[in-house]
This record gives sequence, structure tokens and C-alpha cells, in this order.
Amino acid sequence: MDDFYLKGQWYIAAPPGLSFFSLPFVIPGFILDGYTPFGHVLIFSEAFVALMGVLSAHLMFKISRMFFKEKTSVFLAFTLAFSTLLWPFATYFFQHDVSTVFVLLTFYLALKISRSEQPSLQLFAFCGLAVGSALLVDYVNALLVPIIAIFFLVRARRFWGILSYIYGSMVGIVTVFAYNATAFGNVFTTSQNLFDKKGLLTDFTTPLYQGLFMNLLSPYRGIFVYCPILVLGPIGLYLMLRDRQNRAQVFLMMAMFLAIVIPYSMWQDVTAGVSFGPRFIIPAIPFLLLPVGKVIEEIKISRNIAHALYGVGSVINGSAALVSVIHPNFPTVPSWTTQILGFMIGSLKVGYIDVWWYAYAGADWWLFALAVLSVPIVIPILIDRRMITDQKRRRRLSGIEANEIVVEIDEGSD
Repeated sequence: MDDFYLKGQWYIAAPPGLSFFSLPFVIPGFILDGYTPFGHVLIFSEAFVALMGVLSAHLMFKISRMFFKEKTSVFLAFTLAFSTLLWPFATYFFQHDVSTVFVLLTFYLALKISRSEQPSLQLFAFCGLAVGSALLVDYVNALLVPIIAIFFLVRARRFWGILSYIYGSMVGIVTVFAYNATAFGNVFTTSQNLFDKKGLLTDFTTPLYQGLFMNLLSPYRGIFVYCPILVLGPIGLYLMLRDRQNRAQVFLMMAMFLAIVIPYSMWQDVTAGVSFGPRFIIPAIPFLLLPVGKVIEEIKISRNIAHALYGVGSVINGSAALVSVIHPNFPTVPSWTTQILGFMIGSLKVGYIDVWWYAYAGADWWLFALAVLSVPIVIPILIDRRMITDQKRRRRLSGIEANEIVVEIDEGSD
């Protein structure tokens, strides 16, 4: 996608981090088929992106455990994996799932530092390396560097720790500059600039109010439409802000969300190449999903609502994963009136699935599609019931142990 030819070399518009981190996966494909983007390398590269999606879901669980119960955290991890845009975009060699894992790793390490009485300098450095890797994959993530630094100034207050964090982040910044200088002759000339034939920062031309509407609320692009469970996010955010103990961490979460959403709401192509939903802001989704856990744990009826919205989101995003994340025809009508979501679901209904899947499923495509869509809905239910059973067993064993202690005390008194 989005490639161009320059001085005897082929490049893609995406930042170099996507290629750097995926290289160990695609090398076997190049060995098998030669230097081509198709064949085995296509599967190996998408396997890498899918693995990054898996790691993102795991980090979502780890972060959620800092705020919520295990049961809620498991649900949030499955939600990120299957009921958001993370799933369909794990099927394409885009940078968004890869960016998500590094953004979440940065947030996770920042939380660990803020919750530690004496965080090590190595932990600060690893946090810097994480955000440096994030900006290597998506230039917009460079905005997270000062945001995390300010958070450390307020919460950690360790000069050498903050300096260690900055040195860690410089690895990513210097690598980008070195790549740009080597490939294009100028540290400030990026592959995106050359593909768009525009200068640095000149791609952000969409009015912010229009871009925010497109990315958040519009039927064509709105994140609340494509990931319906996120409608509970603002409620959970309000509930989390009432907790003074974690308020600074919630503000960090909000700042990281806005640092991704605002720039991409000003991007010159808000439609993102007529993609399925707002793919540019996928790394921001976890920061709107995490507060849903607060709603689930504090409002009883919300658990059933959340599970229902999770199921709807799984069908929506699973449809795109089976069909495509790119609309086959660029629309000629205004983008906010175009229903890509309806097209993908309608395509799945009539068996118009991705050609790679159809080559294996054939006439039994409906059975295959039903199985794929059922897995993310059934597994969380089974895990939920298993966890309830384990919890009851632990309580029963605790009760037996308590009774044994009482008996021993009584025998001792006799």
C-alpha cells in the first residue's frame, strides 16, 4: 500500500519502524519466494501484525489489573482483541496494531514507575525505548514523549530517572533522523512527505471540528459506531476521575488519547484511503476502552449491556476481518454519507469474503465464517463461567480452612 519509487529503490509511505520490526518475520518469505511482497511473505508479514495485536490484548489485561478485578480485566482484553478495529487491521500490513502495542507498553511502564516507591533507572529507560519504538512506527507518537516526561515530573520526581527516560526515547528519534538522512538526504524529509509530495507538517489541513466528527461520531468513520462498546467509555472516565488516588494516571490516559486523536483528526485524508473505520486512531482505542471496566464494576446492569455491545462489535469487526478493511471502490459522494460498515456486513452475508479465505473455504464459506465469528463470543462466556466456578471453589476452601482453625482452637481450649 502507498508505495513509491525513488533513485532505484522502492519505499512505502509508512514510517520505517513497521519494516524494521517485521524484518525477522518476512526474511523467511523472501528466502522462499524471492524479493516480492506476495506469496509467503504476505502471510509472514500479516502474522507479525497479528502477533502485535495479541500482545496489545495481553498488555490491555496487565494494565486493567492495575485498576480492576481479574474478571473485568479478561473481558477488556478480549474486547480490545475482537470487538474493536484491532481485529480487522491485524489482517493487513498496516502500522496501526504495531503502534498500539508500543503505545500500550509505554503506558504500562509509566504506570509501573508512578506506582513504585523507588523505580529503577532501567525502568525509566525501558519506558523511553518503548515510546521511541512507538514513534518509529508512527510519527504522531512523538507527541507522547513530552507528555510522559511531564507525567514523570509530577509523579516520579526523579531527575536521573527522567533523564534516563529521555535518553531511551532518543534511540527512536535518532534512528528516524538517521534513516531519513540516509534514504532521502534530509533528516526532516520522511517517506510520507515524499509519497504525498508535501513538506513536513503540511498534511494536517482538515478542520479539527470536522475531523473529530468524522473519527468519533459519523456513520462512515465514527469510532463509537465501529466499536459500540466504547459508548460506555466517557461514563467510565467520569467515574475514574472521581477517584483522587488514580486521577493523575487518568489524566495521563486522557492526554495520550488526545495526542493521537487530535492530530489525525486534522490529517489531510481523514478517510484513510476509504478504510474500515478510523484506522489512524486505533492506538487510542485502549484509552477509551479502559474506563469501561469502571462502569462494569460500579453499575450492575452495565455488565449485561457491555456483553451485548461486545457481541455486536465482534460481528462488525469480524465481518471486515473476513471481507476486507479497504472499500473496493472509492466513493464519489461526501465521505460522511458513505456506509462502508453496511457494505462489509452485506458482503459477508452473500459470501463475498476475502479471496485468500475463499480459496480455502470455497462453497462452505458460511460454515467457516460462522465458526470465526462465534469464537470471540463463546470463549469469553466460557472463561467467565470458569472464573466464577474457581471463585466459588476458593471461597468454599477458605470456609473449610476457617472451620478447621476454629476446631483446632476449640480442641486446644479443651
